[in-house]
Amino acid sequence: MGIGVAVHGVVKFPGWGNQAPSVRVLRHNRNVIRSLPALDPEWPFITRSMFAFAPYRPALDIAVPQYELALIHFAGSYKNLYLLSDDWIQKFETILGRLCAFRAIVYNEFSQVKYVWDADWSREDFLSDPPKPARQWTLKCYQPNAKEIPHAEAIDGRYRGFCERK
Repeated sequence: MGIGVAVHGVVKFPGWGNQAPSVRVLRHNRNVIRSLPALDPEWPFITRSMFAFAPYRPALDIAVPQYELALIHFAGSYKNLYLLSDDWIQKFETILGRLCAFRAIVYNEFSQVKYVWDADWSREDFLSDPPKPARQWTLKCYQPNAKEIPHAEAIDGRYRGFCERK
């Protein structure tokens, strides 16, 4: 017996309709998500089906809920994942390291901890052809009252940091 814990969030990247750099980034990110495994045999499971793209405006005269930001949303339900584990974070950061994005937010509904990754991603990386993923991400964790908390209080295990795995 255990407790099911919903983990969900969003990855943000620039999305200015049909402008060439935005379309390149969108295509790059779609390819990254499509390359994820359909099944993941190793806990904690992160699979392609967890991720979906929000509507993207292909032309300025088409009305969809997308304005300057493009979004990849994701969700999963895990047994007894009261805090995000270092293993889950490592897998997620491996995906982030391949995406062209500037921010990712993950919510753990059991602990109500919000995990926020901000990328060191430049305008030049965005405009390049092909676009380049961020080289560095910084993780901060927050309680429901928006107070920042140390990694040791928000992560089950020892967080090694994005840059320490490279």
